[in-house]
Amino acid sequence: MDPVHFESVVPTINPPMVASKIETPVYVILDPVTVPDQLVTSKGDAKPIELYEVQTFVTRDIPVMLRAFYASVDVVESVPPAQGPHIIVDVKISKLDTFMEKAAAAGSSGGTATVYQLHGMMDWAMAFRHSGEAEYFYSFSDHVVGDYAATTIHDTENMFRSVWETALGRFLERYAGDEVQQLARGGAA
Repeated sequence: MDPVHFESVVPTINPPMVASKIETPVYVILDPVTVPDQLVTSKGDAKPIELYEVQTFVTRDIPVMLRAFYASVDVVESVPPAQGPHIIVDVKISKLDTFMEKAAAAGSSGGTATVYQLHGMMDWAMAFRHSGEAEYFYSFSDHVVGDYAATTIHDTENMFRSVWETALGRFLERYAGDEVQQLARGGAA
């Protein structure tokens, strides 16, 4: 299976429109322990796939998504020193892997044939807290299976692009709610 270089895997993100962006600065923490830059998928039903630049999810894609809601989003390696109110975002990728799905397809002689499709999957979480607070005001976690199945050894980047697009899309669906916006602004839901 071809390796995946996530710097060249650019997901399509369709963030919602908001009337006014939240002015509180956001700092997304890039922690190499919770989001390593290199991984290898497990040795399950398919050959392992080497994954490179995994941190691109945190350094490029999450900020693009969050800029729909916030006027200022920066990626940092540690919590910045006190400089006024801000929001800290922690990200974790627990698992980035593949699984083989068995499906029936029309056979060449009119019957059915068994087809195996390789899908990407990811377990991940993202949580938000106000500066000076230990507790998160919003926490999201998800198990995502991409809808694009790799059918050749060269189709791994498209497979994982669909994982990231699904992950970001599902987050946006949940985060765009009015209650979360109120909490981010420092009010009660």
